[in-house]
Amino acid sequence: AELQRKGDELVRLMVKASGACHLTLVNIDTSGKALVLYPNEFDRDNLLKPGEQRMIPGREASYRFRLPLTAPERFVAICEAGEPVP
Repeated sequence: AELQRKGDELVRLMVKASGACHLTLVNIDTSGKALVLYPNEFDRDNLLKPGEQRMIPGREASYRFRLPLTAPERFVAICEAGEPVP
Protein backbone atom coordinates (compact mmCIF):
# COMPACT_ATOMS: atom_id res chain seq x y z
CA ALA A 1 0.00 0.00 0.00
CA GLU A 2 1.21 3.53 -0.69
CA LEU A 3 0.28 6.48 1.50
CA GLN A 4 0.22 10.15 0.57
CA ARG A 5 0.70 12.35 3.63
CA LYS A 6 0.71 16.07 4.28
CA GLY A 7 3.04 16.14 7.25
CA ASP A 8 3.92 14.63 10.59
CA GLU A 9 1.27 11.96 11.20
CA LEU A 10 0.69 8.89 13.32
CA VAL A 11 -0.05 5.85 11.19
CA ARG A 12 -1.83 2.58 12.01
CA LEU A 13 -2.11 -0.28 9.56
CA MET A 14 -4.95 -2.81 9.48
CA VAL A 15 -4.10 -6.33 8.30
CA LYS A 16 -6.13 -9.50 7.87
CA ALA A 17 -4.91 -13.01 7.13
CA SER A 18 -6.90 -15.68 5.30
CA GLY A 19 -4.81 -18.41 6.95
CA ALA A 20 -2.55 -18.79 9.98
CA CYS A 21 0.77 -17.04 9.38
CA HIS A 22 3.54 -14.95 10.91
CA LEU A 23 3.25 -11.33 9.80
CA THR A 24 6.14 -9.01 8.97
CA LEU A 25 5.49 -5.36 8.04
CA VAL A 26 8.17 -3.46 6.16
CA ASN A 27 8.31 0.24 5.29
CA ILE A 28 10.18 1.16 2.10
CA ASP A 29 11.04 4.85 1.71
CA THR A 30 11.48 6.76 -1.54
CA SER A 31 15.22 5.97 -1.66
CA GLY A 32 14.45 2.23 -1.45
CA LYS A 33 15.62 1.82 2.15
CA ALA A 34 13.63 -0.89 3.95
CA LEU A 35 12.83 -0.92 7.66
CA VAL A 36 11.03 -3.76 9.47
CA LEU A 37 8.26 -2.16 11.52
CA TYR A 38 6.65 -5.31 12.88
CA PRO A 39 7.41 -7.49 14.74
CA ASN A 40 9.55 -5.24 16.91
CA GLU A 41 11.07 -5.13 20.37
CA PHE A 42 7.76 -3.93 21.85
CA ASP A 43 5.45 -6.31 20.01
CA ARG A 44 6.91 -9.71 19.12
CA ASP A 45 3.76 -11.84 18.78
CA ASN A 46 3.26 -11.73 15.01
CA LEU A 47 1.17 -14.91 14.66
CA LEU A 48 -2.16 -14.21 12.97
CA LYS A 49 -5.01 -16.71 13.11
CA PRO A 50 -7.14 -17.47 10.04
CA GLY A 51 -9.53 -14.57 9.44
CA GLU A 52 -8.00 -12.48 12.23
CA GLN A 53 -7.91 -8.74 11.66
CA ARG A 54 -5.22 -6.80 13.54
CA MET A 55 -4.41 -3.11 13.85
CA ILE A 56 -0.70 -2.33 14.11
CA PRO A 57 0.17 -0.71 16.38
CA GLY A 58 -2.83 -1.61 18.51
CA ARG A 59 -4.72 1.01 20.52
CA GLU A 60 -2.96 -0.03 23.75
CA ALA A 61 0.52 -0.44 22.19
CA SER A 62 3.47 1.25 23.87
CA TYR A 63 4.80 2.42 20.49
CA ARG A 64 3.58 4.49 17.54
CA PHE A 65 4.57 4.86 13.90
CA ARG A 66 5.25 8.54 13.21
CA LEU A 67 6.01 9.38 9.61
CA PRO A 68 7.28 12.95 9.36
CA LEU A 69 8.11 13.08 5.63
CA THR A 70 5.73 14.44 3.01
CA ALA A 71 6.84 11.96 0.32
CA PRO A 72 4.80 8.80 -0.38
CA GLU A 73 5.57 5.82 1.84
CA ARG A 74 5.27 2.18 0.81
CA PHE A 75 4.36 -0.61 3.21
CA VAL A 76 4.80 -4.30 2.43
CA ALA A 77 3.06 -7.01 4.45
CA ILE A 78 4.52 -10.52 4.33
CA CYS A 79 2.64 -13.34 6.03
CA GLU A 80 4.46 -16.68 6.13
CA ALA A 81 3.03 -20.01 7.20
CA GLY A 82 5.13 -22.23 9.44
CA GLU A 83 7.83 -21.15 11.85
CA PRO A 84 8.57 -17.44 12.29
CA VAL A 85 11.58 -16.04 10.45
CA PRO A 86 14.18 -14.67 12.92
